[in-house]
Amino acid sequence: MTRNEYLSQLLAALHTLNQQEQEDVLDYFNEYFDECPDVDEAIRHLGTPQEAAEEILANLDMEVVQHVTETEPITSSQISIWNRLFEKTQQTLQDSQREAKKALSPVTLTLEDIDTIQLELEDFHLTITESETEQIELRYFQHQLNAEKPFHYSIHGRTLSLQSRDGGIRVPSHFFLQFAFTPQVTLALPRHIQLNKVTGRLEDANLELKLPTIQTLVLEVEDSSLSIEGLTIVTTSLELEDANITIKDSHLQKLSLEMSDSNMSLSHSTIEQAHLELEDANFSASAVRFLQDVRISACDSNLSLTLEKQAGTSYHFSSEDGSMSISPEFQGQIRVDDDYSQFDYQAPNEEHRLTIENEDGMLTIK
Repeated sequence: MTRNEYLSQLLAALHTLNQQEQEDVLDYFNEYFDECPDVDEAIRHLGTPQEAAEEILANLDMEVVQHVTETEPITSSQISIWNRLFEKTQQTLQDSQREAKKALSPVTLTLEDIDTIQLELEDFHLTITESETEQIELRYFQHQLNAEKPFHYSIHGRTLSLQSRDGGIRVPSHFFLQFAFTPQVTLALPRHIQLNKVTGRLEDANLELKLPTIQTLVLEVEDSSLSIEGLTIVTTSLELEDANITIKDSHLQKLSLEMSDSNMSLSHSTIEQAHLELEDANFSASAVRFLQDVRISACDSNLSLTLEKQAGTSYHFSSEDGSMSISPEFQGQIRVDDDYSQFDYQAPNEEHRLTIENEDGMLTIK
């Protein structure tokens, strides 16, 4: 087969592409033939015209480009071809997914009264919220082609155990495609339900807590997001790794937190009797009241706090092998010694104390 015959058959197999795309394909293959004068050897590497066309149209294996050009860098025309085809494939996938989602319908389960929740969630989105309903409701979406619940649950005594199902909601779509939807589940609790304890583990999950009160919250959170809003918690114990946590309009009366490779945002909340240990983390706080004894120990972290000076509160801030910036509004004793900085303010009638110790990081008090 000659070079011209190969290119003619290739273009015939790619007749569904527009003229510009065909020209890009032609430029790419011409460049390859120019670099490989032996036509038979070039065709052996490229495959038949039909095989080459199928690989281009499918756009399922980008390694074909690396194989064809393994001794040469990928050219701009090659990148242009694959970018165009990738965009078209992405659009097809998005259209198919939208069509599949249209077949989702809401389902509501009515549960018995509970006071404890145990969670084991992976690739899952759960919202626990207060509701005007008279009974506890577990709400989720079910696909018409897959009637399975996206979770397992059981109630023993007054304890609800909720566990995600592996793989989420899997539904078939066009041709060989399958989509796994992250389940969106809501646990709606009537006002008369008081939760004593919420415990569990999250991995690659999202948990939103929008309740008035929880007595005890104990969670392990990995590669997940946790949102606490408008909530009073008596005792909180959190372990976070590669996670994001947001606390807003809440009151945490006794907090123990260990956090690494994570981000934490506090706003318009009250924290009291707390011990926070941060490593390689980002921590921000604004419009937050720190009461009783609050201690933050950080390493390789960035901390930014916007504080209003509280009457009866003593402050101790220190930074070692890092940087520390204190707003002029905070009057106190400052000591700088080589790579160590310290700020101290002793309240005349101390009721509360905020201690922040940071190493190899940045501490900013505004």
